Amino acid sequence: MRKKNKIDRICYINNKQYKLILLKDKTSQNLHHVLSQKNKEYNVDSKENKKVVSEIWHDNLNRFFGNRQMPHLQLKYMLEDRWRDQVLSEWVVKELYALLSLPRELFYKESLVKDKYKWKSLFNDEKILKDFIS
Repeated sequence: MRKKNKIDRICYINNKQYKLILLKDKTSQNLHHVLSQKNKEYNVDSKENKKVVSEIWHDNLNRFFGNRQMPHLQLKYMLEDRWRDQVLSEWVVKELYALLSLPRELFYKESLVKDKYKWKSLFNDEKILKDFIS
């Protein structure tokens, strides 16, 4: 799916590939869904899930996190990047992963999680978090 303002052009400078992007107006804004609209386990159309942000900020956020469009996935991604281990204490890393091991109802506002998914864990594979906590 193409966005109307997106330029899909590749250029080469000194045999290095660059993707051209359209310069954005600093005042333009977008509606950002904090919890991904694709996720059916949450009430994504809730007013609490929508936030108006600058278009530049919105594009940069989506570019940085890629397909990780849920706060728990973004936090996990930030913690998985091993160079952060050099600055975060072991205690902080364990506490952040303890937060990620909470059920959905405790991690997110109760009104955002659909009833049948409230006590489901955030991740399908619990081993992912246990490896980091131990």
